[in-house]
Amino acid sequence: MKSQTGIAEKEYTQKDIDTVWSDAWQTEIEVGKVDLFGHHLFKAGYPVYKSYLPKTDFTLLEIGSGSGRYGMAIARDFPNSHVFLTDPTASSVEVIKIAQKKLLLSNITIEVADATNLQYDDESFDVIFADAVIQHIIDVKTAIQELHRVLKPGGVMILSAVNSINPPHATYKKIKKIRGQEYEYGYERTYKPAELRKLFFQAGLDDVSVDGFSIAYGLLRLKKHKKIYGRLGTYLHRVVTLVDSVTNRWLTKRYGFMLFAIGTKPPTKTN
Repeated sequence: MKSQTGIAEKEYTQKDIDTVWSDAWQTEIEVGKVDLFGHHLFKAGYPVYKSYLPKTDFTLLEIGSGSGRYGMAIARDFPNSHVFLTDPTASSVEVIKIAQKKLLLSNITIEVADATNLQYDDESFDVIFADAVIQHIIDVKTAIQELHRVLKPGGVMILSAVNSINPPHATYKKIKKIRGQEYEYGYERTYKPAELRKLFFQAGLDDVSVDGFSIAYGLLRLKKHKKIYGRLGTYLHRVVTLVDSVTNRWLTKRYGFMLFAIGTKPPTKTN
């Protein structure tokens, strides 16, 4: 299989991918590292995601919830809504249950669920949400069809993925491949803004738009290797914030580390 850089890469199965993340969340449980709301990407992304959520009460399905930080924040901030937090890995579900106990949230349901074969009835949810999940699903076409199936007519779908043209991250992954080094999270499909928009149109969604957040995270996440990356990332963040303030966030919407598409399922036609 050829990667987006044209260099041969390992063949992955969905089981391989799920195992990577199952191990990651099991480690979180064992060492107690989960910091739900302190992560840079969460602080950068949640306010942007939140601005696209309905203003009235809703039922929301989050797939691939991971630590549960986004779904927990939504449940906390929309107490009259109900949030279903799901993940295909049992270890992630355990992480979420631990967080639920700490936060004392009662308006959530936590379940194991496979995005390509959901256990929910047609047209069950007002909102479908997933942060950085579709990039790890090999059969993304089937997953999108399933998400579309369980979304109510007039409902909103919000899905994010890593941006192919985020300069720091794209450079980092290319260097690792040239050196013959495996990316630490294994399989990761990335998207350009137009590709993410096309995915939504092909799924039959209307009113599709694309947004993004945190250009600098592609550098900030590398500070674990060398502190200089953290300093460079902080400087980049300041520059981008200044430019965004006079361009309606043009830079971040196009080059953010994370991109996400927002689309609406068309209302059911009546005769």
